[in-house]
Order: sequence, then C-alpha cells, then structure tokens
Amino acid sequence: MRAFHFSELSSSSRRLRICGILIANLCIASTPLASEINEATIKTLAIFNDEHPGLVFIEVVGQKTVAPACHTNGLWAYVLRLTNDDDKRAFSLLTIAKLNQNTVRLVGTSACDAPGNIEALAQVWLK
Repeated sequence: MRAFHFSELSSSSRRLRICGILIANLCIASTPLASEINEATIKTLAIFNDEHPGLVFIEVVGQKTVAPACHTNGLWAYVLRLTNDDDKRAFSLLTIAKLNQNTVRLVGTSACDAPGNIEALAQVWLK
C-alpha cells in the first residue's frame, strides 16, 4: 500500500481539509475544562436561602487544577444545587468531610451555576 501525501490533493480538496482541521481545532480549543481539586479540605459550607435558595456554596483549602472562564469568584470554589437525591447525597458527603476534617476530591462541571460566576460541583470523592 502506497503512502498518501497532502500535496497530492487538489487545491479545493486541500482547502476543504484545512478548513475541517481548523474547525476541529476551534471546537476542541473552545471546550471548557472542568476543574478538579484532588486533595481538598472543606473550609466552609454556606446556604443563603434569602438570596440563592437551594444552593450550597463551598469554600475549600486546596488548589484547583484549572477553572472555567466563567468562574470569577475568588471565595467559593464550587456551588451545589440541591435539586435531587444525588445532590443531597453529595451534600451529605461534604458535611461528613467538613465535620471529620477528611480530605476530598472535588470535580466541577465546567459550567457556572447561579449566581453565574461559580463553577457547579459534579463529583465528590470522600477519601
């Protein structure tokens, strides 16, 4: 089988292939990355029912690997919306970690939830 070389394509095929590569690169580059804190301790869990009902604000001691561009809040690492039983179980793990001073691994969703400038929490791993 003979190797194929890019120069053997017609000019319109080359342009089409280059456009496809550029579009794929733009899609990959614009995909937001979810943050992660591998060794975190829970510093504060806060609920503000008057301003943000159903949300738990999470402050941690630990370094995020990366933060999505929408996350501009310097105090809260994540926000957890309490809408279903899975969210409530995640809140229970956070509470256990806070009370027992356990370390946790936290992973975000790469999307910012209400109030809009804090990444939403996706995963809690109690260590």
